[in-house]
Amino acid sequence: MATMGGARVLGLDKIVGSIEVGKKADLVLIETKSVNMQPIYDYYATIVYSSNPSNVHTVIVDGKIVVRNKELVSGDFSKIRKDLLGLKDKVNKLAKNL
Repeated sequence: MATMGGARVLGLDKIVGSIEVGKKADLVLIETKSVNMQPIYDYYATIVYSSNPSNVHTVIVDGKIVVRNKELVSGDFSKIRKDLLGLKDKVNKLAKNL
């Protein structure tokens, strides 16, 4: 419902909403061997309630691997961090006006 249903409502179901050849997709592969992920009775619940950023193994965005083996392989982390820190004041200002 959150994927196909959302895509259908937006009229994008031919482009996104499911994992199929020719469609755009973002995937996150999560490792489950770390102690914080144990014991696993229900994979969905474990991912929601027990996982954290250190459990992200691989991230694929629109068919391109951006994180592999827990390391950023696409983009310059120092520049990304600097850009995000540069937005901090703008975000704070907008938040105060809400």
